Amino acid sequence: MLKLNNIEMPSPKLEGVTFSKEKIWSKNTGRTVNAKMTGDIIGIKTTVRIEFPPLSPADVELVESVVSNAELPFFLFELNDGHKNISKEVYAGSPSTKLYSIVDGINHYTGYAVELIER
Repeated sequence: MLKLNNIEMPSPKLEGVTFSKEKIWSKNTGRTVNAKMTGDIIGIKTTVRIEFPPLSPADVELVESVVSNAELPFFLFELNDGHKNISKEVYAGSPSTKLYSIVDGINHYTGYAVELIER
């Protein structure tokens, strides 16, 4: 079960959740005159990419209500895959959607995705 800001979300598509570990480098990081990399890793944060199956307009609106809320840029990400619980405070990158069709003035989307970055 996927929850964002304690709100149950539509299920991600099969194999639609990807975790990446992002290195956070110190501000003295850079290249020397000999092009050798220098600096210190000061932390490692998780980025979660979530891809959804085709969503109804109501489901898109539900996800957008959390990931595009300017008044609440940081929120709780929770995922329970039946074996373990993952919980992180995150903010959202820019969501992307693919418009599949417009039927009777209603948009139908496929390929909705968003990246959540650990705060």
